[in-house]
Amino acid sequence: MSDDQAQRVITYEAADRGAVCCLGCQQWTLVLIGVALIGWYVYSRVLWALVVGIVLVLAGVGLGRVLRSSRRGRWEISFDRDRRIVTIVSQTRGGTTERVLPFDEIATVELEEIRRDVSTGDDVPYLRPVLHLTSGEIAPLDERMSVKRPDRAQEIAEQMREIIAE
Repeated sequence: MSDDQAQRVITYEAADRGAVCCLGCQQWTLVLIGVALIGWYVYSRVLWALVVGIVLVLAGVGLGRVLRSSRRGRWEISFDRDRRIVTIVSQTRGGTTERVLPFDEIATVELEEIRRDVSTGDDVPYLRPVLHLTSGEIAPLDERMSVKRPDRAQEIAEQMREIIAE
């Protein structure tokens, strides 16, 4: 596939990753400590090490299964140059919503400043793309599609404008 064909659909996406990543580390920590305790039992014959080790390994494996089977939130916006449409998808535990907009219905792409809570508890300014439609309607993207760095946000908005203007 040529580079031109590969770039016919441009997708920007975001997903819930932070908590999942942390839980993934905890999963592997449980398994590794459990295996270490089982190994200690093999050499020392301390029964509690075997019991606790088995419980920790099973807990780690169970947590891994939950992480793989749980539906995490996912948000994306795709620009299809061939079909000349924008597809906005929001996938959360409540289900999936999809909105399709023809390029002709999009008047412009602007940036809106929003404030987001971050893990430190601070309220930090972010910029998110907003689609202004020819009908006067405003279609903001989910807050998770926002960007913290103003230069990067401007770059993304300009890319979106260029794709729509083609």
